[in-house]
This record gives sequence, structure tokens and C-alpha cells, in this order.
Amino acid sequence: MKRIIFLLAFFSAFGLALVGCSGRNPSFFPASEDDAVSAEAQVRKPRRAMADFRVVLLAGEDFAARPAVASFLLSEYGDAGDGGMLVRLPTLRGLETLPEDSILLLLGAPDSVVRDLVRLRDSVPRLSVVSLFSAAEALPLEEACDLVIDLAAGGELLADETSVSPSALPDAELGFLLYTAALACDQAKGGEPPSGETSSAERGPAARKAAGLLPDALVRARSYSKNKSAGATWVFTPFVDPDTGLRSANHLVFSSAAGGGVSP
Repeated sequence: MKRIIFLLAFFSAFGLALVGCSGRNPSFFPASEDDAVSAEAQVRKPRRAMADFRVVLLAGEDFAARPAVASFLLSEYGDAGDGGMLVRLPTLRGLETLPEDSILLLLGAPDSVVRDLVRLRDSVPRLSVVSLFSAAEALPLEEACDLVIDLAAGGELLADETSVSPSALPDAELGFLLYTAALACDQAKGGEPPSGETSSAERGPAARKAAGLLPDALVRARSYSKNKSAGATWVFTPFVDPDTGLRSANHLVFSSAAGGGVSP
């Protein structure tokens, strides 16, 4: 009888000890789903402190199923659903307003997007808009956006470059290009300091525009993401209107060797 009582007391004490250390000793207990979410939240903690504006990403049909293109933006601004600043939308229809100084990033937007942009800019005068690889006509898009970036046509490529469609670009390179453009807009409205490599006096008045700030933004994007060689093969040249021969101030032609040196 004494032995039975001893065994009962022993197993009872052992059980209480397990309950007491539950959740505190990961060597005894596998990580729970909540632990995994918490770990991911720590990884996703944004570099940028929360601000009043929002960064809105609209991905067109060719990019909608590629969430990885938002990875660099998430690391910088955080997801709005978790208290951050990045909002991902499938369309601009129904979007009536945004906080002033917000940044709208369009990736492969349809040609109908210009109408929505004009409406939205009327309600948010200080909205910054970047278009990457849109299907819209060049002139209306330039008027509605602060920065327009398109891929170089085959005849405009350098000798070691190949002509690809925007959807063929790797997620990491697309994401880093979006990230760099967002930082340029952020700096243009005074939200981000310059990298320190070039003073605003040296760059001149045009440097206050997002297109002029891209080289500086690329330096900061590399530093923040620890991607030292990212964008090393990128080349941006002003878009030339084929009818007038005029160079655009905010429309750039983008070319790159494979991968752009960007690590995910």
C-alpha cells in the first residue's frame, strides 16, 4: 500500500511539474502555431516606424499571384493588418481617399487605371504614384504619375542584356525595384533622409522629384536590406517620345542583366 501511495504521489508531482513548465521550455514541447506566428511577427517587424501615410501596392493580373514581390516593402513598412503601413489592393475602384503623403505603387496595372488615378489624385493632392510596367498609354500615365518605369524594348538593350517581359523578372528583382521606388517617393516628400553620398545642392532642383532620387534611393535600399550588390546591373534612361523626340522627366526605361544581383 505504501508503495502504491508513493507511486501515485510521484506521478502526481511529475505531472504538476510538466504543467508548470509548459510553454516555457521549448526542448520539451514542440512550437505551437501561436509560437510560429509570434516568431514570424518578430521577423516581419518593419524597419520604418509607423507614420500617418500608407503605402498601397496594386498588382495587376500578371503579378497578383506573386505575393513575394511585396517582401522588401513588408520589411520596410510592415503589413497594415498587423499595425504597419503597407496595404495590398486588387483594384482602385471603390477607393475614395487615402491619408495625405501616401505612396501608391502600381505593378502591371491595366490601361483603365489612369481614370482611377485621376479621381484619386483629386481627393488626395499629395499622393505619390509610381507605375511599373503598366499597360496604359505613356502620355496619360506620365501626367497621372510621379514616376513611370517601363522595360526597355529589344533595340534599346545593352549588349549583355536580354529582352524579357515584365512578368518574367524574378520576384526578388521586382520587389527590390518597388522598394527602391517607394524610398525615392518617401524621400521626395521629405520622409526619408538622403544617403549622404550626394547633397541636394549638388543634385539640383530636379532631385526633389522621384525620378531624380532613384540613384540615392537605391543606395539606401541596399543598405537597409543588406543587399550590397542589388541593382548593380540596372540601367535607367529617360523615355523618348517617338512622335516628338522629347525626353520625359518622369518616365524611365529600365534594363537589367539577369536577376539584377538581388538576393531574396
